[in-house]
Amino acid sequence: MSTESPESRRLTRFPGVGPERLRQPQTPNNLQDEEKPGNRGTRFPGSLNHDFTLLTAAKLEEPPPERRSPKPALPRIPLAVNIGNATPHRSIAIDQVGLSLLPLIRHEDPWLKYTCLRKMRRGSLVQVACTKSIPTTMVTVKEARKLLELDQVIKFRHSNLVVFIGCYKYDGKTMLVSEYAQVSLRQTIAIPYDFEQAHVSEVCSQVFEGMLYLSGHGFSHKSLDSSKVLLQSDGNVKIAYIESCQETGFTPARGLGLLVLEMIQKDVIQKPIQEGGKLEPSLPVLWSAELINFLEITSHCSLSDIKMNSFLKSLSPTILIPFVSYAQLEAIAPQIMSSSA
Repeated sequence: MSTESPESRRLTRFPGVGPERLRQPQTPNNLQDEEKPGNRGTRFPGSLNHDFTLLTAAKLEEPPPERRSPKPALPRIPLAVNIGNATPHRSIAIDQVGLSLLPLIRHEDPWLKYTCLRKMRRGSLVQVACTKSIPTTMVTVKEARKLLELDQVIKFRHSNLVVFIGCYKYDGKTMLVSEYAQVSLRQTIAIPYDFEQAHVSEVCSQVFEGMLYLSGHGFSHKSLDSSKVLLQSDGNVKIAYIESCQETGFTPARGLGLLVLEMIQKDVIQKPIQEGGKLEPSLPVLWSAELINFLEITSHCSLSDIKMNSFLKSLSPTILIPFVSYAQLEAIAPQIMSSSA
């Protein structure tokens, strides 16, 4: 038991305060009768001697910036929605930066605005270029020889069609400027990776949407093959060479079936296919009954007949990204080797 006297207890001393004025701090236990505690007192967490006044939401002061002006609304980015029953009265527009306005036919040299980067063959001579102005945008420039009515072509707007940015008539030539796509489907088929059914279905579902949109406007891409289907770095599939489409009242689905054969047989057709003959793979045992049935239907049906086919289901364009990346390397590898040599 401690024998320390009260006088020997250590008290905190402050500058300017003499010993005669020192006293123990006021606490509820050592207050004299009728004595009230001072205004200042240390309060500790958990103490029961606090007297808080809670304010209601109506009495809380609103911050001045929010009182002066309402909260700004975040801008919404318009996205294209692909629907199978798109018609000319329900056209689907791509509203992107630089692509939202319809291109105009200009009577001037396109190379005043664009810089040629390299030449590329995709069925015909195509030049990869970029804008001279900043920010720089990649485009493709090609000479058009087989044309629809230009005013009709440049109005086509769909997420699975190559978008036209401009048309230039100069020195007796017609040059079309369109958005850039990294590789063609034919280049993707040529890489060592084999397509699985999910990849084939993803490509076909996107190509089908583009074909259905053209069919709704009365046009058909009758010469469609893997060289006229382009893939972008994000896995989006685009139908190119729209200017070579033909007006028709009936769009067969056979071209879609031929694309399937190219993908599953690595662009090698083992046996000749007769015009209007049945489409089937050379090794049916390697593929599901769903794919075999889809090929048989596309042999003689129209696009509208396969609209609800279960094979045309899209998982995600991202599953095509590895194929696009590999095909890009395969395309530029010869140029790198020749330049290093």
